[in-house]
Amino acid sequence: MRYLFTSQLLLCFFMISSSLNSYANQYRQMPYSSEELNKQELKTPTQILQRIDLSNTDYQLGMGIASYKPNAIKTSQYQNGPEVLYVLNGEITYCAKGKNSKIIKKGESYKIPAGEVHYSQAGPNGADILASWILQKNKPFAIPIS
Repeated sequence: MRYLFTSQLLLCFFMISSSLNSYANQYRQMPYSSEELNKQELKTPTQILQRIDLSNTDYQLGMGIASYKPNAIKTSQYQNGPEVLYVLNGEITYCAKGKNSKIIKKGESYKIPAGEVHYSQAGPNGADILASWILQKNKPFAIPIS
């Protein structure tokens, strides 16, 4: 059973990672300044589905899902490890500090490098996001920016 789950998980990660950079970039300017974003009280937590230890390392592989309400914002943060997200439904606008924002639509994926300060906002119909990440054991993954 564990082998079957691990195989399915690896297949899922392969499918997500192989689709990176396969979609056209759709950029627009960040809709909020840092000051405006910090005033937002909309939060979209990620529900952790699974964390597994990576053999003979101090790292774990994590997987989670976030469901955004229409136009909801996941507040500014950075991660201690890389993350790959896949949009299951709807669309989000991903906004990273110092970069143009990117619209990520249903069926598209995006890689977030470790340490990149960012936030995301759902489109008018909301969004469901599947995310996977690598983190050091016993360390927080997402660090909120206040």
